[in-house]
Amino acid sequence: MKYIFLILIMFLKITFVNAHQDTTIVKVKKEWGNFGIGASSVKIIKNTVGGINFGINYYRSVGNNFYQIGFDETFSVFGGNRIIGNINTGIGKRIFNKYFLGAGFIGPNFVFGKIRDDNKHFFTIGIASNIQIIFKPIKDFGIGTELFANLNFKVSTIGFRLILHISNAK
Repeated sequence: MKYIFLILIMFLKITFVNAHQDTTIVKVKKEWGNFGIGASSVKIIKNTVGGINFGINYYRSVGNNFYQIGFDETFSVFGGNRIIGNINTGIGKRIFNKYFLGAGFIGPNFVFGKIRDDNKHFFTIGIASNIQIIFKPIKDFGIGTELFANLNFKVSTIGFRLILHISNAK
């Protein structure tokens, strides 16, 4: 039940104020990258790891769909000795205007890590999702926040990151 609740939270759509429609044609390239650092969960669900999280993601449009590939790593700080890595891919949607970008993605991931107490390595698969809200005061650069979840059978992570956004908008 907790997994279902967390997945539902991750998929809440965030509606932005619609930009004024105007007759100017703006050509927008549909790719961007984010880099961020933040915090992950502390015992929200069973077998979660709390700590500092670092992530880097790349997003690109192919046809009408948006695809994501990324990497993140969580270092436990509070009450644990775990290092968790996550390589994820996903498909999603975006909403944007001149100053804001909002997007959500979900897809499979490969999770690996080490539990330092036992010196044991583990590998597993899971589902990763993220929702990002970005303010773009300058055309190619922005700052924002990203909510993320990595649900798997070994050690899940849920949290947020403050992110720097870079795009190739022309």
